[in-house]
Amino acid sequence: MREVHAPQVNLQRRFGRLDRYAYGLGWYHADYQGDLVIHHFGSFPGAWSHVSWMPDRGIGVVVLGNAATPLPDAVAMLVYDTLLGRDGAMKQFEEDVQKIRTGVASLPGQLAGFEKKIAAEAADSDRTIASYAGTYTDEGLGTFVVREEGGALAATSGDRTGRLVRARGDSFYVQWFPDDSPDRVTFGTDSVTWRDRELKRR
Repeated sequence: MREVHAPQVNLQRRFGRLDRYAYGLGWYHADYQGDLVIHHFGSFPGAWSHVSWMPDRGIGVVVLGNAATPLPDAVAMLVYDTLLGRDGAMKQFEEDVQKIRTGVASLPGQLAGFEKKIAAEAADSDRTIASYAGTYTDEGLGTFVVREEGGALAATSGDRTGRLVRARGDSFYVQWFPDDSPDRVTFGTDSVTWRDRELKRR
């Protein structure tokens, strides 16, 4: 465990309110107001996880969210600030939340610009829209359902829904709602490649 947590690679990167300076075997090292924070975060459409601890303080925090926004990170920082008795903890948390709200509110405009950009790059495919529709499965990613709606494509994965915008040929971008970044998917004859995994048509 000591080797897993030991710094292996130097880096210098600001992430939220953490100043990352090293990476171990799966764990980042960061400075947070003079305290070492060992951590790893992760996200997926519809989810965000925060796992961290301050080894010198003997405290750790796990926050799980059901939307792909960094709100769990803000909650974790509030917990640390509160446990350590730092002044202005709630005020800082409210500022963090406002930044997240602003970012989420800007997504529709970003999506419009994104769609305009990829439309200019779009190349025709000889496949019909209906030919992409189907249910695709992968043991790790689960089920990815594509359906035709009024001449366009929509997708469902778990409790997430989204729309598909053509990129090039048989590749599309999926914009998940309400708050996730677009994913690129590429269709084969009886499969779709998503997040470097091939899901087979059922």
